[in-house]
Amino acid sequence: MPLASVSLCRDHHLPMDTQTQQVSGVCPRRPGLSPCVLSTPCSSGPGMKAASVLVLLGCLLSAQPKVYTRCKLAKIFSRAGLDNFQGFSLGNWICLAYYESRYNTTAQKQLKDGSTDYGIFQINSFTWCRREKLQEQNRCHVACSALLTDDLTDAIICAKKIIKETEGMNYWQGWKSHCEGKDLSEWKKGCEVS
Repeated sequence: MPLASVSLCRDHHLPMDTQTQQVSGVCPRRPGLSPCVLSTPCSSGPGMKAASVLVLLGCLLSAQPKVYTRCKLAKIFSRAGLDNFQGFSLGNWICLAYYESRYNTTAQKQLKDGSTDYGIFQINSFTWCRREKLQEQNRCHVACSALLTDDLTDAIICAKKIIKETEGMNYWQGWKSHCEGKDLSEWKKGCEVS
């Protein structure tokens, strides 16, 4: 809808044109953090308020973080070719994801330098993804918000790039402190992955 055609419906103070009301919110579980939109005829009264509340409630409920189980991640990582990628076993990847984000796809950590770590691998905004600042390098050519979805494709592609272009898994402090040099076979035990 063109911005010029947006007006406010009398009593409801919600953006809408003369034919349609659009209630928008952010649903992080949708790729690219796209907005939730419900279109209903513009009218006044309690029915419209109820519809608006239901849409916003739906967006809020779908905005819950996705926290994977260890075995579900093992299967996803295995299918994505992470087992023995650049010499790092599947156990390394599962251990890394646990100590960086506790398997939470929406994990974010603000750092003292003003950058932010994003997603299951806690990928840094200054070097690897794009927020809104022009000085960010965005070496993975991905929006940081794409690293916060339950679709791990962008996060995995970026993590592979980090492994190739840095000192392997030494990039991640969680891996260095808790996984490096340890027997990590237990991380995939019982997960039905080879």
